[in-house]
Amino acid sequence: MPLIATAPKNTDYSPIEAGTYLARCVQVIDLGTQTIEYMGELKQSRKVRLAFETPTEKKIFKEENGEQPYMLSKEYTLSLGDKANLRADLESWRGKTFTQEELEGFDLANIL
Repeated sequence: MPLIATAPKNTDYSPIEAGTYLARCVQVIDLGTQTIEYMGELKQSRKVRLAFETPTEKKIFKEENGEQPYMLSKEYTLSLGDKANLRADLESWRGKTFTQEELEGFDLANIL
């Protein structure tokens, strides 16, 4: 299947205003193992992207589709270590810290 890139037809982009919103996780995407540079060294790191939509905050992005929720996404290293951004964000969204049992293996499908 071809993967064809084109220039955008509509450059009128207005992001959602900064703030706190109700959102639901709609995608958990395994990005695979990526080679990244960290502190001057190349290392392999497993990555994941989580995508959320805002059911109460909507906008017309394309007239033919009508009003749609905003979608936001963020990439993470697939880790629940003490300093991991994924862990910090998940604990914030869940409103509770991970149990030791959950830290041994938490299925990200649980947040969909």
